[in-house]
Amino acid sequence: MSVWMGDRNVEIIVLEETIKMPHQKQSGRMILSQIEQRIEKTPYFISHLVVDGVVVYDEFESYLDKHMDRIDQIIVETRDIGTFIEEILISEMHYLEGALPELRGLVAELSTSPDENTWMRLGDFFDALQWMFESFEGIDSQQNLSSTIRDYRVWNRYSKEIYIINSQVPELEKAFRRQDFTGLARILDHEMIPALERLLSHILGLVDLER
Repeated sequence: MSVWMGDRNVEIIVLEETIKMPHQKQSGRMILSQIEQRIEKTPYFISHLVVDGVVVYDEFESYLDKHMDRIDQIIVETRDIGTFIEEILISEMHYLEGALPELRGLVAELSTSPDENTWMRLGDFFDALQWMFESFEGIDSQQNLSSTIRDYRVWNRYSKEIYIINSQVPELEKAFRRQDFTGLARILDHEMIPALERLLSHILGLVDLER
């Protein structure tokens, strides 16, 4: 299917549809608006653009504006939102399966003889929590999530657990800054680890491990 919009200068291919727009008076925002209109009610999102053979993964508008006068073709590569969400959740699952034993080991170290390596691993744990929070926000903001996610009731339980974990982070960070070994061990052992175990059980209800 093709849609013509004036002179045949810039060819945009998105979801098997071809749009042709003139270079004159075009901007990156105008082109992205045309693309977004085609995908906003579909189960897809923009993965990346292929602009005259060059793969562009981010800052689409800026790249298009910079090269607008020379662009001949834009191929829009999309991804299925459901598959993307499941890949994120599987990544979280693998992380938690490895992190939980590690955290139990950190609790033991904090209770006996913490060292520089202990602090480095705790820093890595804070980074991983931030990644999980950002992933959750990205998924939860998707339209029609209830029809995309594998089990929306389980997702709601997962969401509740994420909020619980996030609420514990300030206290954990405060103990970390003060090098409060006893406080860190207590928060990890009695609050964070049980919450992460529950989170893992919810993830197992959201992914298809037989794929």
